[in-house]
Amino acid sequence: MQDAHSRPGFVPYALRGAVLVLVATAITAALHHTWFVQRLELTNLDALLVVSSGHQAPDITIVEISDDDYADKKMFGGVSPLKPAVVAKLIQAIDTAGARAIGVDILTADWPADSLQNLHVHAPVVWVRGVEEIGGDLRLDPIMSGDGHDVCQGPPALEEVDGVARKYFPALSLNNSSVSSFTTVFKRVIQDPKATCNGEPAPNTAGGKPSESRYIGFLGGPSAFQILPAGTVLAGSESPEWSKKQLLKDRIVLLGGAYRYARDRYATPLGDMYGVEILGNILASEMTNAIVKEAGLTVFIIADLLLGFGIITLAYYLPRTWSLPATLLGAPIVAVALNMLLFVGWRYYLSFMPVVVGVIVHSVAEHVREHRQLLREQSRLQERNASLQLEVEKLRAPGPSAPVQPTEERTSEEAC
Repeated sequence: MQDAHSRPGFVPYALRGAVLVLVATAITAALHHTWFVQRLELTNLDALLVVSSGHQAPDITIVEISDDDYADKKMFGGVSPLKPAVVAKLIQAIDTAGARAIGVDILTADWPADSLQNLHVHAPVVWVRGVEEIGGDLRLDPIMSGDGHDVCQGPPALEEVDGVARKYFPALSLNNSSVSSFTTVFKRVIQDPKATCNGEPAPNTAGGKPSESRYIGFLGGPSAFQILPAGTVLAGSESPEWSKKQLLKDRIVLLGGAYRYARDRYATPLGDMYGVEILGNILASEMTNAIVKEAGLTVFIIADLLLGFGIITLAYYLPRTWSLPATLLGAPIVAVALNMLLFVGWRYYLSFMPVVVGVIVHSVAEHVREHRQLLREQSRLQERNASLQLEVEKLRAPGPSAPVQPTEERTSEEAC
């Protein structure tokens, strides 16, 4: 069996491989914005999110208004918009239980301006601010409670990609004015409870375009959070022991709707979730530095070339019998393993599929080239062997018979 030393030189072998890997990477980069390539990348990202999910969001509790809570006559009685007085009671109950900060994912555009007049809590409260699209332009709902003094609000700023909530905007850029999103405002308040949130008037949104969006770093589904039904919280707050037990002490609490008529349910890579659960994932990923980090084009090309060169080098020094099957099976396994390691360990999203294609094409092409070279050598050897056989046969063949010479006796007789 021939080994690697019987092959052509390593330098031309590696250069051909690097060219193929670079071509595959360049084609992928050129087709990056096409529907097919984006679907492949999103499928890859969704799989990574599913594999890396299952983490518990630290210190975050979600108080959900369920279908039963919405239909309960003692609470909301199936009426929209939700009753401000009941929402205020829920916020006060959460505050009394020792919450560190409270985020409210309940739209308030249809509430009276004085709805918060009797709300007195110690924890900072951040509210969702509604966004409407009118004539192709994004418009923010007015600041709640008139001038919005000391009322923290921000739009949820979710972005759906192919009908799936995968991205969000840290801030909306509206007519050259930046408006912080709900999670951005909430995170700032959590980090600095003394921060004030004086409401600013809604800017002129004509021609406004969203700022750069980010992928949501999903930690998990609803099970990633401590979930409390709103009815349970409201009923518990009526007990004198509620404030003493401090069940929500130092916890970050999100209050939102998880009922059908809220129409706030989205498809996500981890299954359907309510808006408040997605906002919880955004907040948790930002607080734990689990935000999905996309590789830039330069990093993408360099990483592909390094990985491709490493696999090509290994394949060169493997015995020829094992080189092709090892590359066909090993390259995808190595690429997937590195992909998962980078994402699970550092939430770094980098697809290595182009390098796999380049390495496999290179390996097959090299084996085809070597096979053809061996066939040519075999043909030359066969021709040489046939020539030698002819020469041997000529040497073994008997020569022409010599003429018979008359003996002396016969000559004597003939003389007589």
